[in-house]
Amino acid sequence: MSRISGVVLGVLLSTGALRAQQVETGFLRVGSDSIYFEVAGAGAAVILMHDGLVHSATWREQFPALADTRRVVRFDRRGYGRSSTPTGPFSLVEDLRMLQDHLGISSAVLIAASAGGAMAIDFALAYPERVNGLVLVGAVVLGAGFSDHFLERNARNSAPLQSGDTAAAYERWLNDPYIMSPSSVQARKRLVQDAMPYATKHLQNSQRFVQWRQRNVVALLPSLTVPCLIVVGEDDIPDVHAHAGILAAGITGSRRVVVAGAGHLVFAEQPEQFNALVREFLDEVLKSRQ
Repeated sequence: MSRISGVVLGVLLSTGALRAQQVETGFLRVGSDSIYFEVAGAGAAVILMHDGLVHSATWREQFPALADTRRVVRFDRRGYGRSSTPTGPFSLVEDLRMLQDHLGISSAVLIAASAGGAMAIDFALAYPERVNGLVLVGAVVLGAGFSDHFLERNARNSAPLQSGDTAAAYERWLNDPYIMSPSSVQARKRLVQDAMPYATKHLQNSQRFVQWRQRNVVALLPSLTVPCLIVVGEDDIPDVHAHAGILAAGITGSRRVVVAGAGHLVFAEQPEQFNALVREFLDEVLKSRQ
């Protein structure tokens, strides 16, 4: 394993303001594969974990905003964004552990979306001492199952893949009314702009989650003792609301918030409200550790 990194001084767009921030960018080399990461800010560590459809660019409104008071990391999982397509079997949990090690992070708050939320839960179960808190956004719970409505919607969106039309399948996913609320017009445009260049890569590697999610962690949720904020968009698919309920019931002391005017990607659709919720949560976590 090796780490290749550099430092760039960039101007990043945050909610309502431009901020000049020093951003470290680099690749964590793991065997023949590489994991792309960005780091900004100083203080207690926060790691942003993307969903199964889009790479780390989706955190455009959180990365600079939270770096005002925290050390914030965002990264592309193997097979996403600027990270390499995996050349062999690998562990999502161990990838995160190695990234923490290389960045000198002993523990962090994990802010994770959708399938990334399932990964964050797995990591917290495997390495509880390395997690200070969890923010789970539209997260799915491995082992909780899915409705026929959910599975039929997935099959419908992915149908063009049967004829090799990756772009059409990805466009269906990006325009799905559950992914973003119909009212989130500008946020959807940014989503398409960020994601479409990686359409084939992302769809091919998202299939790895289909096999990975055969795990069942529902019964293990009560063993999670870290502070947990569960966020779900009002317009998200009913299955995600059901999974949010399972998380809230299973994780002692967790808090669930439903955000109006948002679907699956709450942080992209309602960034000001989401960032305010996260800032409040991070302050609570910091106080609890003092």
